[in-house]
Amino acid sequence: MNIDTGVLRSLVFIKERGTFLSAATELNRTQSALSQQMALFEEQLGKSLFIRKGRNKVLNDEGMRIYKIAKLIIELTDEIKTSSAEK
Repeated sequence: MNIDTGVLRSLVFIKERGTFLSAATELNRTQSALSQQMALFEEQLGKSLFIRKGRNKVLNDEGMRIYKIAKLIIELTDEIKTSSAEK
């Protein structure tokens, strides 16, 4: 299974910004596009990552587990990019 780091970055933004709308705005995307991306990611994983909480969706336990891994991957990827740019 290939996972695009863009999907992981989106997941991290959703968690850290608190809502799909805030994450989408910062990522210069529509909320609908971000929701579709996450739905496809859940389908790819075969697992649900979100639960409804009022009008919002929040990460469930599996989503939090994936978020922690995604955050680490994004941090390492950004470090590689920074390191490569310095040379």
